[in-house]
Amino acid sequence: EILPSDWSSDVCSSDLKFDFEYIVIGSGPAGSAVAVGLAGMRKKVAVIDGGEVGGSNCERNIPYLVGLKFANLYNETKKWLGVRALGLNHLNLPTIVSLMEQASQRAKEAERKKLKDAGVVEIKGYANLLNNYTVAVGKQQFSAEKLILATGAKLNIGEISGVGEVDYLTPETAIKTRRMPRVVLVVGGGRSGCEIGEYFAKLGVKVLIMERAERLLPREDQEVGEMLAEHFYELGVEVINNAKVVALEKDGENKRVIFMKDGVEKLVRVDAVVLATGTRPVLDYGLENAGIQFNKTGVIIGKNLQTTTKNIFAVGDILGGDSSTELATYQGMMLAQILERRSKDELNYKGFWRQIMTEPEILTIGFSEDDLIKRDQRYRKATSDITETVIGKISTDSKGFVKLLVDHNNRLIGAVIMAEKMGAMATELILAIRNQMTIDRIASLPHDMNGSTIMIKIAAQKLMK
Repeated sequence: EILPSDWSSDVCSSDLKFDFEYIVIGSGPAGSAVAVGLAGMRKKVAVIDGGEVGGSNCERNIPYLVGLKFANLYNETKKWLGVRALGLNHLNLPTIVSLMEQASQRAKEAERKKLKDAGVVEIKGYANLLNNYTVAVGKQQFSAEKLILATGAKLNIGEISGVGEVDYLTPETAIKTRRMPRVVLVVGGGRSGCEIGEYFAKLGVKVLIMERAERLLPREDQEVGEMLAEHFYELGVEVINNAKVVALEKDGENKRVIFMKDGVEKLVRVDAVVLATGTRPVLDYGLENAGIQFNKTGVIIGKNLQTTTKNIFAVGDILGGDSSTELATYQGMMLAQILERRSKDELNYKGFWRQIMTEPEILTIGFSEDDLIKRDQRYRKATSDITETVIGKISTDSKGFVKLLVDHNNRLIGAVIMAEKMGAMATELILAIRNQMTIDRIASLPHDMNGSTIMIKIAAQKLMK
């Protein structure tokens, strides 16, 4: 039964018939997790998505991991043996891009199979809310007792003039380009801008990064941005901070980029432009028709991810920010449990992280120092550098550090890691923050004396003095 457009959230849903018990709009990590979770409880669930199953994780993250592995290998080989010595003077990019696309396609197929095996109905097309129970997809309409919004986020171009007339790349399309530019400008020195900038630089492209803030990675702690800037300098990447790109223009086969720096308008010519200007939540599908309140940062929610319309919930990047695949998946899994009253646990974000896949990798777990300063929260900190370790003294080109942050009870509440192959360190610190471990317990744990994890012990011991 299709509901009339004037139904409100006050209507008694028990008197109505629906096509589904739940409709999830969006099939990214958050939407897929909640749909599979609910279907596993024998609920009738549909997922609506006009794009590809798997969202940004399949479209960007997985292809990037493939490309990054190749770029790192190519750069190391070039550095130690020389390009010509191995006959690597010609990059076979189409083959690499093909491998990326194959990996992406396999991930999408796995996501689609997971939904199908769980019994989730997949509806292809773009959703439009008619009211708080009914969703239109083209000329079709579908109703459900509860709706879940998981539409994610899209590129935020901002106020750059001429974007509509000039071809540009995004982090998603740049990683899959089959023709390497000679000079590329990356607009934005945040996570995705730094990642794609390093990728191009390691393949021999001249890279210029422009960032509006005073330093790279303005969302992270200061020493992170400073160390990455040093790394980029060694790679030949030029970074211009306090620079605002205002316009793009055609210049034959190239592009003219007009930007403001120190109050002066300047111009640079490049072969390609990558807009890594951040994201904004996808909100343009009739939220007003369902009485859902939102602002420019995302959908407004109360307890347990419930929107201002009581039968509609929201998860993932639509809530604002740039959440990780892991955080979005966690929200989806927890929402499924909460909706069916299978769990009384509240959402617990302790120990989640932000990751930047440069080399060295960067991980901020829990609170950063900047977060605590903004919250006016008391804390103590200690940092250990890779040069304080055996492995750092052996490998003179190693870079990295670990910073630990503790509260007034000496419990670990935040950590920053900047290091190569940091998996073991990350797991230890995630568990420590999640379980509110004190710094003396962390210091007493066994650590590899000749590996990088010893940085955790060194920093912990400094906090005990």
